[in-house]
Amino acid sequence: MRWLKKQAPGHAGIAMIRVAIAGAFGVLAWAPQVLAGPMDARAVETNCYANPGGSAPSGTVYQAYNSAAFQKVIPPAQSTIPVPSNPVRGTVLMQMSSPLPYLTGGGQGQAAPYYRCPPGAIEEFRPPAGVLIPGMADVYYTTVPGIGFRVAYFAGGTGSYGTARYAPQTFVNSYNSGVMIFPFAGVDIGSAARAQIELVATGDPISPGVIQAGSVLARSYLSAGGNAPAQTLYSVSLQSNVTISVPTCTAPAQSGLTMTLPDVSTTTLLANGEGPMTDTTIRVNCTASSQNSPSMTISSAYLAPGTTNALTNISSATDKAEGVGVEVWIGSQSGTYTRPTFGLAAPNHGIPAGTTPTSSWDFIIGAKLKQLGLANQVRPGPVRSTATLTFTYN
Repeated sequence: MRWLKKQAPGHAGIAMIRVAIAGAFGVLAWAPQVLAGPMDARAVETNCYANPGGSAPSGTVYQAYNSAAFQKVIPPAQSTIPVPSNPVRGTVLMQMSSPLPYLTGGGQGQAAPYYRCPPGAIEEFRPPAGVLIPGMADVYYTTVPGIGFRVAYFAGGTGSYGTARYAPQTFVNSYNSGVMIFPFAGVDIGSAARAQIELVATGDPISPGVIQAGSVLARSYLSAGGNAPAQTLYSVSLQSNVTISVPTCTAPAQSGLTMTLPDVSTTTLLANGEGPMTDTTIRVNCTASSQNSPSMTISSAYLAPGTTNALTNISSATDKAEGVGVEVWIGSQSGTYTRPTFGLAAPNHGIPAGTTPTSSWDFIIGAKLKQLGLANQVRPGPVRSTATLTFTYN
């Protein structure tokens, strides 16, 4: 909003003649306007009047205020997003915008709801019931813990208008007869100005839930305008709810994966206590990107007693091997392997598929035959076992 000094009376409607002085139209101030006729700075108004449109002394015909053009209802960029992974306070989680009217000449009257306003009249742009988050100058609480919102009065302007201005904003009329006009009413701000809403991480833990659209908005309010007639002023609101969901991870290409281990002679097994390592890579896709890989938990109903990662032989063959099982390991890019503890989550073993943050991770799983019984208990034959790998988003 900016406040302009009103033109002389005696014409139909509102007069808005812009001064040809560089810098006269400040974004966050009341900018002066040329006086004409008998009105002078000593004529003090007591009430704001609605702008019906009309001719200025210059002959320019200004249009009436167009409230519909300044009710910006913005759809969310996504209707559902996963709970973000440990976002830094102030991180923008979602941004959405809508172009603002680009008005020139007499069309600028569409952005002026009031004229002949008294000194001290105030426009505030703010959420109607929003509460600022402590330590954040322009971020308000949403209905989901850990996520706030902010609304730009405008963003995307040029020159001195190039910095986005977020609610709360306050503009006070310092003129005896002022015109209330939105700052994006002309060529000064450029044609790319937009209304904008952002969802922002507050630094607190984020819980799944629904951000109610009705709680994400800001609008302009007029106060100290005397008996000003009611007008629907500028507002920016979210069109529909945003659901914050629990992220999930899947390995669709490897569901029911079977690993085949090489044959090992009884002599070699007894000499080394184990066979050679065989590994495979599992690609895991999550519904949200993260700097940290998902955790992996390996579990099985066939864990060999006294071990943390060895499986007993559950082959149904009558000639199955005895005293032999399968060890499961977690591999790495460097070729080393980590012994997991079945049932416990193992973090940070995923290899990012590309740069981080990413939603796709590769896990190397190693397996080898393992002697589990005494030497005189080992018998040759087929070996079979099974385990379940569970991946959890971090």
